[in-house]
Amino acid sequence: AIVGTDNRAGTTSETDDNNYGLGRVHGSTIGFYLLWLGALESIGDGESVDRIVSSDGGTTWSASDTLYLTHSPSKRISWAAPGTKTPKALTTIQQKFMLDTQIRPRDQLPAANDAIPLDGFATISLVYL
Repeated sequence: AIVGTDNRAGTTSETDDNNYGLGRVHGSTIGFYLLWLGALESIGDGESVDRIVSSDGGTTWSASDTLYLTHSPSKRISWAAPGTKTPKALTTIQQKFMLDTQIRPRDQLPAANDAIPLDGFATISLVYL
């Protein structure tokens, strides 16, 4: 299973476990970004697998077509044989992630003569089940 960590915690313009921070400029937040799996195909050990999610640290699992990689410590994302909801032991997984960035409107950003750096920093950790 995988879990996310927001290494810029406290810098999102909107607080939600799905939102990862983009840093600050002159003390103000810039926006946030989301990491999600969308409806993209998942391949485990060369075969199609389903994505599953747990909101209780891996005790129970459910299927989901669209998964956001949250930074909630109890949420896990894993992969299962098609049509099942039990994590499958895999040697390799191929999974594309989508990145959706939300920047505050210009009138809500601090005055800056230079470019505003987007300083997002997330860690995706593998958790053995």
